[in-house]
Amino acid sequence: YHKQVRAKAEQAHQAEREQLAATKIQSWFRMCRHAKFGGLAFLYRKHFQMQTTAVQVLQRVYRGHLARHSEDFRLRLDFRRLEHNCAITIQSVTRGHLDRK
Repeated sequence: YHKQVRAKAEQAHQAEREQLAATKIQSWFRMCRHAKFGGLAFLYRKHFQMQTTAVQVLQRVYRGHLARHSEDFRLRLDFRRLEHNCAITIQSVTRGHLDRK
């Protein structure tokens, strides 16, 4: 009779230890999944980095689109072209003047 009681007690103790171990593993996994440190933190960082990169690309493309299609951008571009052409003309006139000297 004592062997049966002892075996049942050992089984109950073993089941309790297994339950505790499973709880610890689940807790650790959840912590690592949501934390920025721990055993699986590299997965979190990799996923976060991919999301961040995707968002940055979308923002860059959208802002470029807005800038190219704004009136202000066209005016600045026209002004830069005008400045460039003026600089070329000034250089040409200056070179011609220096060559005739």
